[in-house]
Amino acid sequence: MAEEQRAKGEEFARKAERKIFCGCCAVLGSNYEEAAELFKKSATSFKLAKSWDKAGSVYIKLSKCHMKLDSKYEAANAYVDAAHCYKKISTKGAIPCLKQAVTLFTEVGRHVMAAKHCKEIGELYELGQDAENAKTYFERAAELYELEDATTTVIQCKAKVAQFSAQLKEFQKAMKIYEDIARQSLNSNLLKYGVRGYLLNSGICQLCLGDVVAINNTLERYQDLDPTFSRTREYQFLADLAASIDTEDVEKFTRAVKEFESATPLMRKWTEFTHDSRRHSMMCLIYISDPT
Repeated sequence: MAEEQRAKGEEFARKAERKIFCGCCAVLGSNYEEAAELFKKSATSFKLAKSWDKAGSVYIKLSKCHMKLDSKYEAANAYVDAAHCYKKISTKGAIPCLKQAVTLFTEVGRHVMAAKHCKEIGELYELGQDAENAKTYFERAAELYELEDATTTVIQCKAKVAQFSAQLKEFQKAMKIYEDIARQSLNSNLLKYGVRGYLLNSGICQLCLGDVVAINNTLERYQDLDPTFSRTREYQFLADLAASIDTEDVEKFTRAVKEFESATPLMRKWTEFTHDSRRHSMMCLIYISDPT
């Protein structure tokens, strides 16, 4: 079955190439239309044969046909199809195809589609542990989703930007983003339950800056933002961390982290931060999560 489909794929691709390179193809758009149909059949056959690399390369050729026909939307979709084939074997070939698709979707004003695939690129970079590029593409996705007022997805993407900013030790930026999306979430009945998690993350980023006085001022600001926050375990956790760092009490710090974790098992990512005070090093486990 696989060999048969692979042979069909090769034959369809050869026919498509002949359509393109015949002597009259430069002036007749119908040749590209026919070639596009043949490339599509070729890619389908290669997919059935699970020849993902071949299918991906054919989808790229299909995209180029659509560009010759001045159909950017169809070209973008073909690049997405190519990316999804390449994803079956590695992300290396998928990311460039998705970037091409994002460019084309943006050019034709399909901002949600562009945002969706920016987010997908961010996720692929995240899988590859490339925090810098992941941050860049989640940030771009958020900007594109904002154009269409997709508030929930905007906040999800911004939370990812904050997460990667914190991992890259850009704590000031992460803190601001977490606080902004907490404020934004308060206006939504659907999203307001994530507020205390965002404020927790923002507060820990403040602690990472090494200014214990500032965290106390920050906690007061959070109370003004959300009057219920001071009654939460997240608030008490931040207060306990600040106090233990201020007194350089490693035991109290460790106990606070353990107690919080035991009562609130949450999905999380951890990064390390060294707080230096009076030549004493305290290793802080910094909680960076997606509260939603």
